[in-house]
Amino acid sequence: FYIELNPVQRDRATEFMFSAPTTQNNLFRLLSALSLDKAILLEGPPGVGKTSLVENLARAAGFAIVRINLCEHTDLADLFGTDLPADDRTLELTNNEVEATESKLGSFVWRDGPLLAALKAKNTWILLDELNLAPQSVLEGLNAILDHRGEV
Repeated sequence: FYIELNPVQRDRATEFMFSAPTTQNNLFRLLSALSLDKAILLEGPPGVGKTSLVENLARAAGFAIVRINLCEHTDLADLFGTDLPADDRTLELTNNEVEATESKLGSFVWRDGPLLAALKAKNTWILLDELNLAPQSVLEGLNAILDHRGEV
């Protein structure tokens, strides 16, 4: 099994030991799952290296990784974003040029959450850590992204 390396950015200076026997076994399983091009769920006891393996594999392959830790207080707005009060000055992207505009008093601006920003980014892996701690409403909100539809 293999994954294509990101030609744009590749950090060869990883100190992670992929050669340990258990790590090689887990790496083989992870690479075979990655070949399916679907969301992957890793489960197991805490501290066995699930997160570390994924982070270091992404780094070795040259991909950015966004790790989002979930908990019982996580809300969908924390992941996808929300309307927030605008600063006095807001930067806007117009015709590929950044322009500073004055915000009206009491106006709101959409701010992408870390999950939505990572979904928009190229060459980025997303790691949803501690998925088992997320509330039911968050899990239901993630269904459309993680199932066959793959949409927000």
